[in-house]
Amino acid sequence: MNNCIDCRKSISRYATRCHSCTNKILKFRTGLPKCKFCGKQLVNYGKEKCQSCAAKERYKDPTNNPNYKDGRSIKDNYCLDCNKKIDWKANFCRQCMQKKDRNHQYIDGRSHIDYPESWNKILKRQIMERDNFTCQECGKYPIKLCVHHKDRNKKNCKENNLLTLCRKCHGQIHNKKVE
Repeated sequence: MNNCIDCRKSISRYATRCHSCTNKILKFRTGLPKCKFCGKQLVNYGKEKCQSCAAKERYKDPTNNPNYKDGRSIKDNYCLDCNKKIDWKANFCRQCMQKKDRNHQYIDGRSHIDYPESWNKILKRQIMERDNFTCQECGKYPIKLCVHHKDRNKKNCKENNLLTLCRKCHGQIHNKKVE
């Protein structure tokens, strides 16, 4: 091991100066290089462009952009069924997505049936009191509870068909594929 000839730090045996002393001498002799495009002073040697100019150059080609995906970031997308303009993340518009062959929650059009008059706040409160205001799936006592139809039939409001669930468990149950 050698020592730097300027500051006496220990360095590798092949060097005469440490990195910081070498950089000081190089800056004193020549100064740091400037950006080829905008003229800003660069932070270190061996570069031609500053970070902002390098990013601009890199993203001129959209395939280099991290948000680019299969050309979808630069072109308009249309629903595969009705040809309506849609968001690039989707293949179908909302109306076409709700068709029975694409929606896993669709059960013979039951989602569009209104609730009966017996389905009200009083009935929901009775079910929650029966279940001690706890989620029957996870056992927690959340602030917001839902009453769930076990058979998913909105018209069947019998107490043995109703169940108290927290929002998280209720969402998980409805997102499971129905067979």
